[in-house]
Amino acid sequence: MKTGYVIEYSVKKGFFEELGDQKKAFCSQATLVYLLSSRPSYTVWSARLTTDED
Repeated sequence: MKTGYVIEYSVKKGFFEELGDQKKAFCSQATLVYLLSSRPSYTVWSARLTTDED
């Protein structure tokens, strides 16, 4: 059983660039915290907690 977040995010390529296309990904809580606190080029639009039961 995996627990994590399904996030929707965009990435800015450069300081004066527009945001890229929105993408979806599954990540752990640690990765989500890292993106929010240490990666200003990432914009997280939504984060939904999910549990994947095998």
